[in-house]
Amino acid sequence: MARSENSAFFIGRVISDLESLDQIDGVKFFINTHEEWVNKDGENVSKTYTHECVVLQQNVKDSIKNQIKKDCLIYISGKIRVTSEVTEKNTNSDSVTIEVLDFVILKDHEERKSHPSKSLISLIGNLGKDPIIRQGKSGNIAKFPMATSEEKYNKDTQEKISKTNWHQIVIFNQKLSELAEKYLKKGSKVFVKGRLRPSSWTDMNGEARNNVEIEVFDFIILTRANNTNNVSSSSGYSEDMDVPF
Repeated sequence: MARSENSAFFIGRVISDLESLDQIDGVKFFINTHEEWVNKDGENVSKTYTHECVVLQQNVKDSIKNQIKKDCLIYISGKIRVTSEVTEKNTNSDSVTIEVLDFVILKDHEERKSHPSKSLISLIGNLGKDPIIRQGKSGNIAKFPMATSEEKYNKDTQEKISKTNWHQIVIFNQKLSELAEKYLKKGSKVFVKGRLRPSSWTDMNGEARNNVEIEVFDFIILTRANNTNNVSSSSGYSEDMDVPF
């Protein structure tokens, strides 16, 4: 059985200088990714997303301090960390950071030729609930929470510490939504592939809200559910997500 996985890949433009983290030994910076796609109505859509990146590993931190600069183009591989906070008005607000494990500084011309600015997320984990199916403008939309876990070694206590990260999954593609409704159940172990979709808005009370979802464009069921065999979505989804990494 496949283990849990949390892998994130980004190509984007650095928009800030390096800053030291407040409570732990590390640095952070921000990048913009720009994505373009054709929606279900055949319309060209483009959007820019801003992501917070943190560097905790000493060797990566030493290397990135010597190479990174504002406005440079960077390729990042790492993990996503989603944090949910309760606001003063007792509402949930999510924030996401990218823990950088490796990086490459790219030349500007490479973005145009072979490195479109975008994100790619791949996860292996378990569903926390059955998918919720809702009617959207172009068909059904499937949503469900998904948990990934990892173990870290604590040098001080010499113990392994297990940590669970929760991710909110959304599927807009009609065929994928139908497959999710039919085959995915609470506890199913699944491999999903998609892209990060952070969003911000102001609620009816005038409070700023943030939400982070992963829009999935393909998935494979890794465990059997309701006596069904492993299922690949094989959606033939038309969006071009053929990134170079």
